[in-house]
Amino acid sequence: MKKTLKRFFKKSSKNAVQARNYKLLASSSLFDQSWYLKAYPDVAAAGMDPIVHYLNHGFEEGREPGPRFDSVYYLSQITRLPENQQMVGNPLLHFLQVGKSAGLKPYPEHRAFSHREVSGFQKQLLKFSPFYQRLLRLAEKSTGKPLVLPILEPIKKLKMTALVITWDVGHNPLGRSYMLAEALEQAVDNVVVCGFQFSRYGNDIWQPLRHSRLPVIALPGGEMSEWLAACEQAVKKFKPDVVIACKPRMPSVELGILFKEKYGIPLIVDVDDHELAFFRHAQPYSLAEVLSMPDAVLQKETEPFGEIWSRLTDSLTRDCADALITSNVALEGEFGGTVIPHVRDENAFDPALFSKVRQREKYSIPVDAKVVMFFGTPRVHKGVGEIAEAVGKLNDANILLVVVGEAPDKSVTAQVSQLAYGKVLYLPNQPFSAIPEIIVMADLVILPQDVNHPISKFQLPAKAIDAIGMGIPLLVSATEPMLQLVKDGVARLLPDEPLDKVIAQALKKTLSHSDSLALRKQFLLNYSYHSAALKLKALIETTLSTPLKPLTGFDDLKRLQHRLFPIVRANEATGIDIVVFWKQNDTGLYGRRSDMVIEYLASRDDVRKVVIFDAPISEFDIARLRSADELTQSRNIYIKIYEKLLGKLDTPKISYNVFAHPAGVYTMREDGDGQRISLFDGYAQYLQDVFDREGVSADKSVFWLYPKIPLAEKILDVFKPQKVVVDVVDDHRAWPHVSQVEKAWLTEHYQNLLGHADLAMANCQPVIDSMQVFNPDIRLVANGCEASPKMVEPINNPLYEELKGFKGKVIGFVGNLEAKIDIPLIERIADEFSDALIVLVGSTHANPMVRALQKHSNIRMFGVVPYENINAIVSQFDVGIVPHLKMDMTDNMNPLKVFVYLANRVPVVATEVKNLPDASAVITVKSHDEFIMQIHSALDANQSHDFAFLEQFTWHSRLKTEVDGLLSDSKQKTTFTATAGIPKKIHFVWFSPSGHDGLDDLPLDIRNNIGQWAEMFPDFEIKVWSKRLIEQVFSDSLRVIDAIETSRFEAMKSDIARVAIINREGGVYSDLKNVPKMAFLNELIDVGGTTILDNGADA
Repeated sequence: MKKTLKRFFKKSSKNAVQARNYKLLASSSLFDQSWYLKAYPDVAAAGMDPIVHYLNHGFEEGREPGPRFDSVYYLSQITRLPENQQMVGNPLLHFLQVGKSAGLKPYPEHRAFSHREVSGFQKQLLKFSPFYQRLLRLAEKSTGKPLVLPILEPIKKLKMTALVITWDVGHNPLGRSYMLAEALEQAVDNVVVCGFQFSRYGNDIWQPLRHSRLPVIALPGGEMSEWLAACEQAVKKFKPDVVIACKPRMPSVELGILFKEKYGIPLIVDVDDHELAFFRHAQPYSLAEVLSMPDAVLQKETEPFGEIWSRLTDSLTRDCADALITSNVALEGEFGGTVIPHVRDENAFDPALFSKVRQREKYSIPVDAKVVMFFGTPRVHKGVGEIAEAVGKLNDANILLVVVGEAPDKSVTAQVSQLAYGKVLYLPNQPFSAIPEIIVMADLVILPQDVNHPISKFQLPAKAIDAIGMGIPLLVSATEPMLQLVKDGVARLLPDEPLDKVIAQALKKTLSHSDSLALRKQFLLNYSYHSAALKLKALIETTLSTPLKPLTGFDDLKRLQHRLFPIVRANEATGIDIVVFWKQNDTGLYGRRSDMVIEYLASRDDVRKVVIFDAPISEFDIARLRSADELTQSRNIYIKIYEKLLGKLDTPKISYNVFAHPAGVYTMREDGDGQRISLFDGYAQYLQDVFDREGVSADKSVFWLYPKIPLAEKILDVFKPQKVVVDVVDDHRAWPHVSQVEKAWLTEHYQNLLGHADLAMANCQPVIDSMQVFNPDIRLVANGCEASPKMVEPINNPLYEELKGFKGKVIGFVGNLEAKIDIPLIERIADEFSDALIVLVGSTHANPMVRALQKHSNIRMFGVVPYENINAIVSQFDVGIVPHLKMDMTDNMNPLKVFVYLANRVPVVATEVKNLPDASAVITVKSHDEFIMQIHSALDANQSHDFAFLEQFTWHSRLKTEVDGLLSDSKQKTTFTATAGIPKKIHFVWFSPSGHDGLDDLPLDIRNNIGQWAEMFPDFEIKVWSKRLIEQVFSDSLRVIDAIETSRFEAMKSDIARVAIINREGGVYSDLKNVPKMAFLNELIDVGGTTILDNGADA
């Protein structure tokens, strides 16, 4: 076969077809001859014509003809062609001769083509052409080389939550933990990563993973007693289904054992280093040895990652883990277990996604250079000095050492530069997500290691897998873990020769197409996330099906630790328990009214405990919040949810809780739907479990609610609290885009809750006005401010550092950048005050259009900033602004941001919206011109404001009187029952705009609308009437409809009952003027205990 192919190409290279093909490529802008020679220096070095090379060899080797043609992408489109045009040899020739006129594209307009999509295309092609499949098999057999890549089938996920624990989140141990967590996501429904923040290693998440796709939850570290308290909190509140503790260090392994002990779940320990090699001549301690040590010796070991505890953890790992993972064969020989090497995401580490030339241009690295790359923290003992010296010896200015990562010791940088004779380029530290686009620029990666060093003996550097994943030639030392790479054919062994000669020889070689394919195949089968996920799933299934190892002696260790390092506990408080139900999942993030109320309640001596419940949320919906987009709130909410679930935010008097449930288990239907149980049943059990854990008796407690809370009525009915507080901070019916069905439900909801409140409050007069019909005694308790704002500076925040150092004026806004924001006004401010800094702090999730403001050079968008850091930012403002549009939403708000400005002694300029505090430092205006003028006035250095009035605005001042009255009132326990008279049937009246009386042609949107009602009121009977049927019903009834005007539905009158008709515009018509829609659900027209609602002509 080989001879036949050779004769074919030899003969055909001289014929006229080849000549025509040459001319066709030479005349096409898609074949870039200059680019081709730069991209493939071996072709240039051989002095070959680039077009001839591409026609005879390049296209077969997978080389691209230019930056504007993507062969893989083009081939993915050929199934759109007629069958007789789908045989493709040279992709570019096929495009020029056939595909272009058929409308196929030479290159994706918006994105590259991933390996996952290539696999999908390959599946389609193999299925489409059996001949192609047979040809591939024959060719692979005859050549002994792979010609196609394996197809990675999706893995059926286990329905569970896996907790991956790293012993410290501030430095490189997090890297392996994060890698396993991302791989595990292919095999498990829900994966959470957490670990401890020990100050020795920093005060923030490790820089390469600080903004990673999967957020990392940092728990308090500290010395032994603080760490033990954090462990206790986490285990008390969070229940995973399996735990993977990474590295045999006490912080991760003992927390894993505690979870196993409490919940009877498997513990898997991952070992990717021989940790005792980091201690001089250290051997493992048995538990018996540690228990027999003098107290004075152990008390000196105040950090849980210290030597004694680490040596003990080596034994705990072997004795208590139900399964072990090791990262290489050397560690497998020491510990046993399943080998899962360092792996990388096959969808990100894909050379096909990147152009080496483009990446070098992006990072200012010469396109034609031969690059030896060192990726990591430069330290001389890591071999970077040896590599630099070798590069320096080479008499070739085209060979460069590129060092990616900043050396903590600047003398190392100077030494490397000196050894390399200046032939070195430095790139700063890079995030984990940027590794592929950096590594692809390399021509060679070398990992020289001391084969006799105890750490190197058991270590597989992750940067080796980075190179393998991106198809970069790799030279390694003869340590046992590295030899496995050589055995797998993904690395070459460093020969026993001078390193400069080795580098020179290695850079002369280039990987052939078949070699690259073989390397990629090995990566996908053995070093990809997919390969690790398969092993992890099998390992978890095995541990779940076999008995767990006993935790012999672990109780003795706990008693020893708690005796030597007792947890500091506050004295048990006395008083009443208050249970707060917040309507969203952002408690603790923004410093909202509810957060301030919680803090105030906890500060009172007559309150024993404040227990908070955020809205129930599924694990699927939580996972959707993981976005790394810093301008939206999602990621921050994700982190806060898991901080609550792991007990990080709790104090002795405050407990934060979230019912985070598996997806697909519950339904809103009261009795379930046959496959899923009622959400309320699961939620009620969760509430009771929390009450039991916190020692709360619901019937002796105060329930404090922030509507809307869909399950509130049932909660009150089941738990029957002693008293009920309803604090209304928004009339959600006034928000934009609220459907008629939702508004009707909200009206009933407000009525039910406020009608049974012992204390009803609202934050502004418009909300009082709209809610007073449900509770005439509702009190106005406006928002307030902190008497002494907390000042915690953001860390690792370049925008804040710029703000602190800015010498000019600062105009600032804090709050969600929703539809209420007047964007043209902010643009005018930016233009008018071009020498000032305009700072916008808040999420853009509800109004992405606001991001366009970033085009202004003096606007800085901080995104979401946790409340603990807000005051540090606001204190830098010279003026705070409230650029709100006037709308129903803003008329029903009491902007808390104004009180944050005032608490920091910052004057305020606001548009003429309602409910602002009456203070000299708050200026309201009616026009953009006046807004600009008042900012000028506020920035006047000679202007001063008296902020003495703030004392009356503090949260203590706002709340004390109302809460005093609530808690001192001896009134009997409230008994909650649903509003009397609410019917158990809902009748929809359909007025067809065409005059048709039947229901057969009921539009789909109307059917869906009625279905929403049925979902919200599952115990109600739903019946739909046409105009004709209604008239028939009433013709013989005492309740006669005098008139029905079908075009505008202006009136429906009854001689007995008051009537409210709701049309598609949301109008309300009754003999009660200005009553909110559905305000009296039980007073709507009543026909045999039913309610009639007009659904409108087209809802």
